Amino acid sequence: MSVEDKVTEAAPQNAHYLTTLAATDHAPPALQQTLHYLNDLHKNISATQREIKDAEMKTQLHLKDHEKYRDSTVRRFAHRLGGSKSKERFAEKADKEEREYYEAAQAEHQAKDRLVVLQQQLEEAHQQRCILEKQVKIHREAQQGLDALYESIFGGSTPEFPEEDSAECAMREARSKYDDLSAKTGTSSRAVELVSKALEAMDQALVQMQEALKYSRADIWIGGSWADALERNALSKAQNYTNQVQMHMLRAQHLRPEIADVGSTDIAQGNLISDVLFDNIFSSMNFHEKIKDSDVRLKRARGKLVEELNKEKQRKDGLNAGLNEAREQLESTRSELQRVREQVFRKVTGTKQDEVNA
Repeated sequence: MSVEDKVTEAAPQNAHYLTTLAATDHAPPALQQTLHYLNDLHKNISATQREIKDAEMKTQLHLKDHEKYRDSTVRRFAHRLGGSKSKERFAEKADKEEREYYEAAQAEHQAKDRLVVLQQQLEEAHQQRCILEKQVKIHREAQQGLDALYESIFGGSTPEFPEEDSAECAMREARSKYDDLSAKTGTSSRAVELVSKALEAMDQALVQMQEALKYSRADIWIGGSWADALERNALSKAQNYTNQVQMHMLRAQHLRPEIADVGSTDIAQGNLISDVLFDNIFSSMNFHEKIKDSDVRLKRARGKLVEELNKEKQRKDGLNAGLNEAREQLESTRSELQRVREQVFRKVTGTKQDEVNA
């Protein structure tokens, strides 16, 4: 069967798909907007619920103070005995507590009213989402059906319609470029995550180094096995964190060879036997200097980590920009290919109709 015959046979199906797409083209972007709106509503509802909780606590607190002045005959009697100024102070205090109570109650009431409105909006947005999701499903299935129909007719070389071959070739090239950039962007994003984890581990290691330095100073000036034990424990934790740094960096460099090494992260470690047998102020001072050197080395490595993280983020941003351009180009070539194929349909079916009329 020739391409022209296939086009003629598929004409009703093509018309159905195009009509369905035209009727539901609004649904995908509308659904995205609705999902963003729902997300904002959920955030606003959570914030309002927290506001109500705080307002209820304030209302109860001010209510107790208000009732305390309103119902306390002892306080009222005591202020009466104190004269006119005392009475005025009591009245002012009572008015203040009453005003604060009503202001708190009003704030609580207003927040609850807002919550009711937000929940109504949420329900309406959920209903709208359900409607749009059905329309998006119809739109997606129609597009998939149209793509499959066109592929069954025009897939591969169609010498009868060189313009279709040219548009198909452009779309395939755009698809290849998009897929390549998508893979690179995903790899770079993962590398950024790994270097970020390495930086977090490095920060934890530096915290432990400060602990080790603190206990090392205590060992110098106070002495005692407890200081040695705490010093070794902090250094051991720091080493564990730097091991995590190296692990994350190796994985990141495997994904992205552009990421440079951050240098040594080795940490001075004490010797349990020598610390016990030969512990004195001089050995403690000597080891304290080694810990300080390790701390400086880690801080230098941290600086390189930050530098490499920023560089990879910049590379990722560049890849993202390229990916967005490639996505637009892919959509453009896909739309052009569909337009050319629709044109072929109109041309072939129009010619057939002219032959019938003749």
